[in-house]
Amino acid sequence: MTVKDYLFRKASRNRIPLGGTFELTPVCNFACHMCYVRKTRQELRNEGFREHTAEEWIRLGRKCREQGMLYLLLTGGEPFLFPDFHYLYESLQNMGLILSLNTNGTLIDEKELTWLKEHAPARVNLTLYGSSPETYGRVCGRPEGYERAVRAVLGLKEAGIQVIINASMIPENAGDMESILDFGKAHDIVVHMSTYMFPPVRRTPEAEDSRLSAEEAGRMGVRKQYHQMDPEAFLRRGRRVLKKMEEKKRQQEEDSGEKQKILPEENWGETQESHMECRAGRSTFWVSWEGKMNPCGIMDFPAVYDPFQKE
Repeated sequence: MTVKDYLFRKASRNRIPLGGTFELTPVCNFACHMCYVRKTRQELRNEGFREHTAEEWIRLGRKCREQGMLYLLLTGGEPFLFPDFHYLYESLQNMGLILSLNTNGTLIDEKELTWLKEHAPARVNLTLYGSSPETYGRVCGRPEGYERAVRAVLGLKEAGIQVIINASMIPENAGDMESILDFGKAHDIVVHMSTYMFPPVRRTPEAEDSRLSAEEAGRMGVRKQYHQMDPEAFLRRGRRVLKKMEEKKRQQEEDSGEKQKILPEENWGETQESHMECRAGRSTFWVSWEGKMNPCGIMDFPAVYDPFQKE
């Protein structure tokens, strides 16, 4: 267990908001169909919304820090498109907060890289949407984004800034999975790859939403393991999975006919033998660009508190 894991476990027990995410803006320079936070600034104006100011986020950061927040992720949309981003970032960092960034990397040019060297975040999570301009065109509508993202990944690594590659597999980039993994391996960069994307709870699903089915995602997950693992290790893992499935099936057959135990409504929320390991709502929270505080970023409920209300 790392020190960070220990701190989050302790924070979860004591309901301390150790980790937070500030979704600064919905504005992005990409138009990925599977994304639930992507608007142009013109769309934002047309819909009558506004971005909260840097001063509002700074005030919120100070309040969250007073309640125990230490780790803060800045995301969007694309956070580098947030007005006064440098000022906001430096102000939060000067509070002693440990900052991380989610970005598509395409706006990290030499000037931004120099600034990041001077104000290095704990980590940059940079999303690769494919391994070619053609895939970027299909997924993001920006073929030139591929070379910019690769340049940013390599620039961050050379600058000594920890960079993690995020990748989400959808039908339009499924053929690039192995090459994305190989790129990370070649440059000694960790790749966090998701083969299943949850439906967009926070917005109305669109006809062109691009997502793999659960079955397709499962197959791709196995394909990923096959590519990453030694063949013998892959076979051993497969045998273990099959053995567990057989044991589970036998257990279900033994339990069939027994009445399922249903927890009375008055006992809902009590600790059971097994529980969800997710930190959402226990030691982490998410503040959306609209100004809603939720336990989790992919959900729009429960929104329990308007964090931008002045005391």
